[in-house]
Amino acid sequence: MKPTTTALLSVLLVCSGSAVFAIDYIFDTIDEKVIFEGSLEKEGKTMSFGKIIHILDPAVVEGAKFDVIHHSLIRGDTFSDEKILFYNAREDGIYLVATADKMGGRIDVLNTPSLELPLPVTVGAKWHKNRIEGGHPVDFDMEILSIDKSVEIGGKTETVVVVKAVGEIKLGAETHKIEKESYFSRQGRVYQVTSKYIDRDHKAVSSFILKEIVPPGVPPKGFEPAGSPSASDSVQPVEPGKTDIGSDHS
Repeated sequence: MKPTTTALLSVLLVCSGSAVFAIDYIFDTIDEKVIFEGSLEKEGKTMSFGKIIHILDPAVVEGAKFDVIHHSLIRGDTFSDEKILFYNAREDGIYLVATADKMGGRIDVLNTPSLELPLPVTVGAKWHKNRIEGGHPVDFDMEILSIDKSVEIGGKTETVVVVKAVGEIKLGAETHKIEKESYFSRQGRVYQVTSKYIDRDHKAVSSFILKEIVPPGVPPKGFEPAGSPSASDSVQPVEPGKTDIGSDHS
């Protein structure tokens, strides 16, 4: 459970000489499973998908220290998309510092850490984000629109920070406008909607919203990666960038 202090990091316990931290605005309880409901609207059709974030034990991997590690899995009826996201918390914000395409896969360290949320959160704060999402280069201009918006999430009223992102995504030789709006509670990102403009009059809109949080030690149901023994034969992993939900991992 998140502390109510406004400090970035609060030490909860010390074990075997290493500290365990609680970090505001990012899910960081080890072995917690955060489950979302999602949908994609494109060309007059709506497709549902699920998303789960499994918080892994922070680790030193290949000499690099990571504060929070998310195993993110998005699944529809016939596809599965997986990503491992490595975060570090600094005094000035939460940064994505590396990614991997699957468990045990090669870790790609970002040349420049990607600022996900500046701290302390301040209305009007602006920053630029440039990275790969869904296999494609994306440039975003980011802004915090609100720090105290009241919304209904997962059957509860939450006070959230609202972040707006406006930018462009390069799809081969073409460049398309992309917009995102994200809600961060003190626990982490609880809602996001992404609009990718195919042309001036058409767009693909994907969104996800928090459904439930499964506590440590309790296995979630129905989110096994494609190719695992318990996954349906009809569910297949997709190549990076082959779906419109690749940017919904973060």
